[in-house]
Amino acid sequence: MSKKPAPVPEFSHVVDIDRLNNPITLTPNEAECAAIAKRLELESLGSFTATITLSRIRAGDVLRIAGHIKAELAQPCIVTLEPVPETIDEEFELLMSESVTEESFDPDSEDFLDMPEPLPGKSIDIGEIAVQYLALALNPYPRKPGVEFEGYEV
Repeated sequence: MSKKPAPVPEFSHVVDIDRLNNPITLTPNEAECAAIAKRLELESLGSFTATITLSRIRAGDVLRIAGHIKAELAQPCIVTLEPVPETIDEEFELLMSESVTEESFDPDSEDFLDMPEPLPGKSIDIGEIAVQYLALALNPYPRKPGVEFEGYEV
């Protein structure tokens, strides 16, 4: 049985973790915005910018990825399905380490929230990281102002 190839991210920007050129500002083109919007089930993604800084901390063992994302987008209203405009303006931080492996990554550990994620190699896709943080910043229940759900009784 052959293994399926990994999907190609809609907005890829791979950087070598040993060459830290900071800060890095990423802005997807129109086609990439359309692909990101499709993936995240958005009505539209008018603009998206990510500014990312990579640095080594904890005696160089941990890679700190600090970022700021800004986006203008529209999501479908959960009641009417009409577009609901939204502005995202969020900061994020991600810690990764080469010394952390999948086997040593313990979600039941008391230190889980402070534990860096495994670093999969000598390069990382900061474009994909930015898109993942955009997905986390989205309103999970977008609703047009003044719209109420008049559902059924249970």
